[in-house]
Amino acid sequence: MLSRISEIYEKELFRPLHGFPTKVRNSKLLALYTLRKIFYTVKGIKYAPEPLEILWINPQSIEKISTRRMPPDENRLKDLGSLKSGNWDNQPFNEFKETLEEKNNFRFDFFFSSMFFSETSFHKSLYNHFKKNIDWKETKYYEICQKSDLDKYENMKKLKETDRLFESIRDKGIVPQVELDRKLSLKDNLDEIMVDIGRDGEFLFVNGRHRLSIAKILGLEEIPVRIVCRHIKWQEKREKAVRNPEEFDDSFLNHPDIKNLLKNN
Repeated sequence: MLSRISEIYEKELFRPLHGFPTKVRNSKLLALYTLRKIFYTVKGIKYAPEPLEILWINPQSIEKISTRRMPPDENRLKDLGSLKSGNWDNQPFNEFKETLEEKNNFRFDFFFSSMFFSETSFHKSLYNHFKKNIDWKETKYYEICQKSDLDKYENMKKLKETDRLFESIRDKGIVPQVELDRKLSLKDNLDEIMVDIGRDGEFLFVNGRHRLSIAKILGLEEIPVRIVCRHIKWQEKREKAVRNPEEFDDSFLNHPDIKNLLKNN
Protein backbone atom coordinates (compact mmCIF):
# COMPACT_ATOMS: atom_id res chain seq x y z
CA MET A 1 0.00 0.00 0.00
CA LEU A 2 2.74 2.46 1.02
CA SER A 3 4.81 1.64 -2.04
CA ARG A 4 1.79 2.29 -4.26
CA ILE A 5 1.20 5.68 -2.61
CA SER A 6 4.89 6.52 -3.05
CA GLU A 7 4.70 5.53 -6.73
CA ILE A 8 1.72 7.83 -7.31
CA TYR A 9 3.38 10.70 -5.43
CA GLU A 10 6.41 10.49 -7.72
CA LYS A 11 4.32 11.19 -10.82
CA GLU A 12 4.76 14.52 -12.63
CA LEU A 13 1.36 15.74 -11.44
CA PHE A 14 2.64 15.96 -7.85
CA ARG A 15 6.07 17.38 -8.71
CA PRO A 16 5.25 20.86 -7.29
CA LEU A 17 4.58 19.26 -3.89
CA HIS A 18 7.93 17.48 -3.68
CA GLY A 19 10.00 18.81 -0.82
CA PHE A 20 7.05 20.76 0.61
CA PRO A 21 6.97 18.94 4.00
CA THR A 22 10.69 19.66 4.43
CA LYS A 23 10.18 23.34 3.61
CA VAL A 24 7.39 23.53 6.19
CA ARG A 25 9.61 21.91 8.86
CA ASN A 26 12.45 24.30 8.01
CA SER A 27 10.17 27.33 8.25
CA LYS A 28 8.76 26.18 11.59
CA LEU A 29 12.25 25.68 13.05
CA LEU A 30 13.48 29.09 11.86
CA ALA A 31 10.34 30.75 13.21
CA LEU A 32 10.83 29.00 16.55
CA TYR A 33 14.44 30.21 16.81
CA THR A 34 13.45 33.77 15.94
CA LEU A 35 10.60 33.83 18.46
CA ARG A 36 12.82 32.33 21.16
CA LYS A 37 15.43 35.03 20.69
CA ILE A 38 12.75 37.76 20.74
CA PHE A 39 11.27 36.25 23.90
CA TYR A 40 14.63 36.28 25.68
CA THR A 41 15.31 39.84 24.56
CA VAL A 42 11.92 41.00 25.87
CA LYS A 43 12.71 39.29 29.20
CA GLY A 44 15.81 41.46 29.44
CA ILE A 45 18.32 38.73 28.63
CA LYS A 46 21.18 40.41 26.81
CA TYR A 47 23.34 38.62 24.27
CA ALA A 48 20.72 35.91 23.83
CA PRO A 49 22.07 32.62 22.44
CA GLU A 50 22.33 32.29 18.67
CA PRO A 51 20.73 28.93 17.80
CA LEU A 52 22.58 28.60 14.49
CA GLU A 53 26.10 29.40 15.70
CA ILE A 54 28.90 26.85 15.68
CA LEU A 55 31.59 26.70 18.36
CA TRP A 56 34.95 25.03 17.85
CA ILE A 57 36.02 23.17 20.98
CA ASN A 58 38.41 20.44 22.10
CA PRO A 59 36.54 17.08 22.03
CA GLN A 60 38.29 16.03 25.24
CA SER A 61 36.37 18.81 27.04
CA ILE A 62 33.11 16.90 26.43
CA GLU A 63 33.04 14.21 29.05
CA LYS A 64 29.75 14.01 30.92
CA ILE A 65 26.44 13.12 29.29
CA SER A 66 23.70 15.71 29.66
CA THR A 67 20.83 14.55 31.86
CA ARG A 68 18.56 17.47 31.01
CA ARG A 69 16.27 14.95 29.38
CA MET A 70 16.49 11.28 28.50
CA PRO A 71 17.52 10.46 25.89
CA PRO A 72 19.49 13.72 25.71
CA ASP A 73 19.05 14.10 21.93
CA GLU A 74 15.24 14.13 22.12
CA ASN A 75 13.93 17.42 20.66
CA ARG A 76 17.51 18.61 20.14
CA LEU A 77 16.64 20.74 17.11
CA LYS A 78 13.65 22.37 18.78
CA ASP A 79 15.75 23.13 21.88
CA LEU A 80 18.64 24.82 20.04
CA GLY A 81 19.50 28.15 21.63
CA SER A 82 17.38 27.58 24.74
CA LEU A 83 18.05 28.52 28.36
CA LYS A 84 16.97 26.44 31.33
CA SER A 85 17.28 26.68 35.10
CA GLY A 86 17.22 23.79 37.57
CA ASN A 87 19.55 20.99 38.61
CA TRP A 88 19.76 19.19 35.28
CA ASP A 89 23.46 19.95 34.84
CA ASN A 90 24.66 18.19 38.01
CA GLN A 91 22.15 15.43 38.61
CA PRO A 92 23.51 12.71 40.96
CA PHE A 93 24.57 9.56 39.12
CA ASN A 94 22.26 7.27 41.11
CA GLU A 95 19.23 9.34 40.04
CA PHE A 96 20.47 9.21 36.47
CA LYS A 97 20.77 5.42 36.61
CA GLU A 98 17.26 5.08 38.03
CA THR A 99 15.96 6.95 34.98
CA LEU A 100 17.75 4.51 32.71
CA GLU A 101 16.59 1.44 34.60
CA GLU A 102 13.01 2.49 33.97
CA LYS A 103 13.74 2.19 30.23
CA ASN A 104 14.90 -1.44 30.62
CA ASN A 105 16.40 -1.30 27.15
CA PHE A 106 19.67 -2.74 25.88
CA ARG A 107 20.37 0.34 23.75
CA PHE A 108 20.03 2.61 26.77
CA ASP A 109 22.36 0.41 28.78
CA PHE A 110 24.84 0.43 25.89
CA PHE A 111 24.80 4.17 25.20
CA PHE A 112 24.41 5.36 28.79
CA SER A 113 26.20 2.70 30.81
CA SER A 114 28.07 5.55 32.47
CA MET A 115 27.45 9.24 32.97
CA PHE A 116 30.93 9.75 31.52
CA PHE A 117 31.06 9.46 27.75
CA SER A 118 34.49 7.80 27.61
CA GLU A 119 33.33 5.09 30.03
CA THR A 120 30.23 4.08 28.09
CA SER A 121 30.13 0.69 26.41
CA PHE A 122 29.65 2.54 23.12
CA HIS A 123 32.89 4.52 23.30
CA LYS A 124 34.82 1.52 24.62
CA SER A 125 33.62 -0.52 21.64
CA LEU A 126 34.91 2.08 19.19
CA TYR A 127 38.13 2.55 21.14
CA ASN A 128 38.82 -1.19 21.17
CA HIS A 129 38.09 -1.53 17.46
CA PHE A 130 40.01 1.49 16.16
CA LYS A 131 42.77 1.82 18.75
CA LYS A 132 43.39 -1.81 19.66
CA ASN A 133 42.39 -3.37 16.30
CA ILE A 134 39.81 -5.62 17.93
CA ASP A 135 37.30 -7.07 15.48
CA TRP A 136 33.80 -5.62 15.63
CA LYS A 137 32.43 -9.06 16.51
CA GLU A 138 34.34 -8.93 19.78
CA THR A 139 32.71 -5.66 20.85
CA LYS A 140 29.39 -4.76 22.47
CA TYR A 141 28.63 -2.61 19.44
CA TYR A 142 28.31 -5.80 17.41
CA GLU A 143 25.93 -7.12 20.05
CA ILE A 144 23.63 -4.13 19.77
CA CYS A 145 23.60 -4.41 15.99
CA GLN A 146 22.63 -8.06 16.34
CA LYS A 147 19.84 -7.36 18.81
CA SER A 148 18.40 -4.16 17.37
CA ASP A 149 15.30 -4.24 15.19
CA LEU A 150 16.00 -0.74 13.80
CA ASP A 151 16.58 -0.54 10.05
CA LYS A 152 19.76 1.49 10.44
CA TYR A 153 21.46 -1.48 12.15
CA GLU A 154 20.29 -4.02 9.56
CA ASN A 155 22.94 -6.42 8.21
CA MET A 156 25.69 -4.76 10.22
CA LYS A 157 25.65 -1.76 7.86
CA LYS A 158 26.09 0.57 10.85
CA LEU A 159 29.47 -1.00 11.56
CA LYS A 160 30.61 -0.48 7.97
CA GLU A 161 29.36 3.11 8.07
CA THR A 162 31.33 3.65 11.28
CA ASP A 163 34.50 2.35 9.59
CA ARG A 164 33.96 4.76 6.68
CA LEU A 165 33.28 7.64 9.05
CA PHE A 166 36.51 6.93 10.93
CA GLU A 167 38.50 7.01 7.69
CA SER A 168 36.87 10.27 6.63
CA ILE A 169 37.51 12.02 9.96
CA ARG A 170 41.07 10.65 10.08
CA ASP A 171 41.78 12.11 6.63
CA LYS A 172 39.77 15.35 6.71
CA GLY A 173 38.82 16.05 10.31
CA ILE A 174 35.22 16.91 11.17
CA VAL A 175 33.82 19.37 8.67
CA PRO A 176 30.58 21.31 9.42
CA GLN A 177 27.64 19.79 7.60
CA VAL A 178 26.96 22.91 5.51
CA GLU A 179 30.51 22.74 4.14
CA LEU A 180 30.11 19.08 3.24
CA ASP A 181 26.93 19.62 1.23
CA ARG A 182 25.21 22.98 0.75
CA LYS A 183 22.11 21.20 -0.56
CA LEU A 184 21.36 19.57 2.78
CA SER A 185 18.03 20.28 4.46
CA LEU A 186 18.07 22.62 7.44
CA LYS A 187 17.63 19.63 9.78
CA ASP A 188 20.70 17.86 8.37
CA ASN A 189 22.62 21.13 8.20
CA LEU A 190 22.06 21.73 11.92
CA ASP A 191 22.85 18.19 13.01
CA GLU A 192 26.43 18.67 14.20
CA ILE A 193 27.81 17.21 17.40
CA MET A 194 25.55 18.81 20.00
CA VAL A 195 26.15 19.72 23.62
CA ASP A 196 24.49 21.49 26.54
CA ILE A 197 26.44 23.87 28.78
CA GLY A 198 26.06 23.64 32.54
CA ARG A 199 26.15 26.49 35.05
CA ASP A 200 29.94 26.38 35.33
CA GLY A 201 30.60 26.20 31.59
CA GLU A 202 30.91 22.42 31.44
CA PHE A 203 30.12 20.88 28.05
CA LEU A 204 27.59 18.03 28.35
CA PHE A 205 27.09 15.56 25.52
CA VAL A 206 23.74 15.55 23.69
CA ASN A 207 24.13 14.10 20.19
CA GLY A 208 26.69 12.95 17.61
CA ARG A 209 28.31 10.12 19.56
CA HIS A 210 30.03 8.50 16.57
CA ARG A 211 31.82 11.70 15.52
CA LEU A 212 32.70 12.63 19.10
CA SER A 213 34.03 9.18 19.94
CA ILE A 214 36.18 9.07 16.81
CA ALA A 215 37.45 12.63 17.43
CA LYS A 216 38.52 11.57 20.94
CA ILE A 217 40.23 8.42 19.66
CA LEU A 218 42.10 10.36 16.96
CA GLY A 219 43.08 13.09 19.41
CA LEU A 220 41.66 15.94 17.33
CA GLU A 221 42.30 19.36 18.83
CA GLU A 222 39.07 21.03 17.67
CA ILE A 223 35.64 19.98 16.44
CA PRO A 224 32.52 21.98 15.46
CA VAL A 225 29.58 21.76 17.87
CA ARG A 226 26.18 23.37 18.29
CA ILE A 227 24.88 24.40 21.71
CA VAL A 228 21.42 23.03 22.43
CA CYS A 229 20.75 24.43 25.91
CA ARG A 230 22.65 26.65 28.33
CA HIS A 231 22.02 26.79 32.05
CA ILE A 232 20.54 30.17 32.90
CA LYS A 233 23.32 30.76 35.44
CA TRP A 234 25.93 30.25 32.73
CA GLN A 235 24.09 32.76 30.56
CA GLU A 236 24.32 35.28 33.41
CA LYS A 237 28.09 34.74 33.50
CA ARG A 238 28.27 35.27 29.74
CA GLU A 239 26.48 38.59 30.08
CA LYS A 240 28.71 39.68 32.94
CA ALA A 241 31.82 38.77 30.94
CA VAL A 242 30.78 41.19 28.19
CA ARG A 243 29.97 43.99 30.63
CA ASN A 244 32.97 43.54 32.94
CA PRO A 245 35.64 41.31 31.37
CA GLU A 246 38.26 42.71 33.78
CA GLU A 247 36.58 40.78 36.62
CA PHE A 248 37.50 37.42 35.09
CA ASP A 249 40.79 35.63 34.56
CA ASP A 250 42.12 34.53 31.18
CA SER A 251 41.07 30.90 31.60
CA PHE A 252 37.43 31.97 31.91
CA LEU A 253 37.60 34.51 29.08
CA ASN A 254 39.15 31.84 26.83
CA HIS A 255 36.22 29.47 27.32
CA PRO A 256 34.94 28.93 23.72
CA ASP A 257 31.44 30.11 24.58
CA ILE A 258 32.77 33.28 26.22
CA LYS A 259 35.50 33.95 23.70
CA ASN A 260 33.06 33.68 20.83
CA LEU A 261 30.61 36.03 22.55
CA LEU A 262 33.28 38.65 23.25
CA LYS A 263 34.47 38.48 19.66
CA ASN A 264 30.96 39.19 18.35
CA ASN A 265 30.08 41.99 20.79
